[in-house]
Amino acid sequence: MSDLILLTSTNPASAWDWGLPGTGKWGRAETAEEKSALAAAGHSRLVVVVPGMGVVTKLHTLEGLKEKQKVQAAGFSIEDDLAASLDDTHIAFDAHASRLAICSNDLIADVNAALNAHGLQADVMCADYDSFADDALFEYQGRVISSTASGLGFAVETGLASAVLDKDQGIPATITAQGLLERIAKSLMAGHEPIDLMQGKFAQKSSFAGGGFKRLALLAAGVVVAFLVLNIGQGIMIGNKTKAVEKEIDQIYAEIFPGQAIPSNPAQHVYRATRALGGSAQTDFVSLSALLAKSVQDVEGVEISSLRYDKAKGQLNLSILYGSFEDTEKLKAAVQRHGGSFTEGGTRQSGEGLSGDAVLSGGAS
Repeated sequence: MSDLILLTSTNPASAWDWGLPGTGKWGRAETAEEKSALAAAGHSRLVVVVPGMGVVTKLHTLEGLKEKQKVQAAGFSIEDDLAASLDDTHIAFDAHASRLAICSNDLIADVNAALNAHGLQADVMCADYDSFADDALFEYQGRVISSTASGLGFAVETGLASAVLDKDQGIPATITAQGLLERIAKSLMAGHEPIDLMQGKFAQKSSFAGGGFKRLALLAAGVVVAFLVLNIGQGIMIGNKTKAVEKEIDQIYAEIFPGQAIPSNPAQHVYRATRALGGSAQTDFVSLSALLAKSVQDVEGVEISSLRYDKAKGQLNLSILYGSFEDTEKLKAAVQRHGGSFTEGGTRQSGEGLSGDAVLSGGAS
């Protein structure tokens, strides 16, 4: 039996293009009956390909960390790509932990719900631009899809394509559903391993221990905003967002700050407003987490391997991986610069590298 490959759209409940490469069968499932019939298609694995606009892929190096620590460290490394809490964000790794993919929990949950309604369950779920291995640039179902041999890529709606294409470059040629399915099938049969989003709590058998720590960064408690930034290519960040997302963000901000003009960067404004509260507000979980995130960004090579909030004392208890002994003082200085207090509890060499414990609290010492 061969893979059954499904191509979903931005609405996972709409029509699916599908292929059974080993049999040479291709088709389009539009009705409920046609979708349910795929459950009996005689496949060994279901590979579900989702639009890449909602998935960010980055290069990442986390060698030497345990699985749980990889997820925690990755959370801090993607700080600039998020405007929502890590509770609302899903992080998945490739087989070698050299790349990671970031998406919202809702994206995966919505696709799974659409599949389950017809007796299907994804064995592998991946972004369209990561589903094949070769360099490519084409248009498919109203989006431009770009892939590179480096393992990075992106997908963007054609209306926003001018922001990512070369100045004199137009919309690339369109690929058919069968053409895309054949490209994917060829790569998979050649051994290509896309980043499987079905990890952690979404895995049939969880590949990561525990649920990780909870952290709200750059947002006040209770503010939940979808992805604001599309990270493409080699870490280039662009501010183009769909009108629907912009409208949602503006509505949330207007509810929290009624009567105030909506700023160009609502998330950053909320962070600054939280900082401005001062006093006891500086020792709550949200403010301390934001302070920590900003401080870690200032010191290259520092990773937070574990974090625990002590509500009674109003502090964060940290386990930290350093790049060098000098990083301890650099991180302390960064925390103080951002208005906090950092108490270092000793640095030691271990199997995971240079590590140490520390306590972060509000109010510079």
